[in-house]
Amino acid sequence: MYGQDDVGGSNFGVVAELGVRLHPQRPDAYAVSYVYLPTQLEAAVAAINEWRPVQKLHETICLLVSLGPDGNPYVIINGVSNSAQEEGEATFQRFLDLGPVKITNAQVPWQEVCNLGNAMNTIPKGKVFVGAHIDSFDIIQVQKSWDAWTEVTKKAPFSILMYEFYPDKKVGEIPIESAAFAQRHPYITVLCAIMGIEESDDFAPHAWDELLNLKKIVSASSSQAAQESLGYANYGDPFSTRNETDEYARKLFGPNYARLQEVKRKYDPDVVFDRWFAIRPAA
Repeated sequence: MYGQDDVGGSNFGVVAELGVRLHPQRPDAYAVSYVYLPTQLEAAVAAINEWRPVQKLHETICLLVSLGPDGNPYVIINGVSNSAQEEGEATFQRFLDLGPVKITNAQVPWQEVCNLGNAMNTIPKGKVFVGAHIDSFDIIQVQKSWDAWTEVTKKAPFSILMYEFYPDKKVGEIPIESAAFAQRHPYITVLCAIMGIEESDDFAPHAWDELLNLKKIVSASSSQAAQESLGYANYGDPFSTRNETDEYARKLFGPNYARLQEVKRKYDPDVVFDRWFAIRPAA
């Protein structure tokens, strides 16, 4: 929401007014969920890399690795094409040709598309998550991530990795100085999530360290810039309240930070609003 981005997120108090520009939207979209065996991981990665150069602005997929209800690991490709069924079927045919062991595809109301990610919220108990950012996506990198994730699931079975292939061209067209957040990179975001954590479990005190280690492995073969990027700020939770320094806020707001410091000095000089990448007022 760039309306919120314009004012620097949570740094300047309660939002009293929000202006929203509406755009035309068709009433439905084509959505798929294909489940594959671990032996099909390499083929899935190859198919995604074939699709990426021809990806349209109204198409997206996510590659997940997760344990199924039977306790076995699976590869999942979820996709949405903001189009009629015929175009959506053509878009995702290459993934259907891989021979998934479970197939779900349908033309669904747009409101349901917006809620497709909510299933994660139904997982009980504690959750920790962070975004890794990569500019290298190949089977070697993904296999190493799979192996690290497999070790984590032995302690927290509800853990997942999710590679997000959202089209970012339109976001990149927004000038950095036009919105507070400065993230305009083309990196792939990978959600690393450890879920279902029992407070009484011996693993609980080590969950954050395990998570950050998983993030490190996921992004290890990418550039240093990608590894150090905060990327999608909502996945930056482990860094959001580390206010001993403003290192992470500076990363998030980039060249806009000095201007935001002046605004912070005017409206919140005592840093009452001190959570989630707090900006330090200008001296």
